[in-house]
Amino acid sequence: MITKNLLNMDAIAKCYVIDASVILAWLLPDEIYQNSANSILNLHGLGKLSLISPSILPYEVINGIRNSIQRKRINQKIAYQLLSVFRKTEI
Repeated sequence: MITKNLLNMDAIAKCYVIDASVILAWLLPDEIYQNSANSILNLHGLGKLSLISPSILPYEVINGIRNSIQRKRINQKIAYQLLSVFRKTEI
């Protein structure tokens, strides 16, 4: 019984809520927190932690990418590539 509870606690401890700021820091090439965001997403990709998000995450990421185009941080071609990468994360 105790072991079962510890396993559930371990699973809970490895699940984190992520927001658009982390995703955008990971995607956009000029973000200062890109290394930290890369570490988080790499651990997610390796299955070492689970990431969950609010249901509005895709809209926030799209809006952030759109703003980056408007501010001339990226062009439309790069924006489509970043959106494709984001869709593959399955968060």
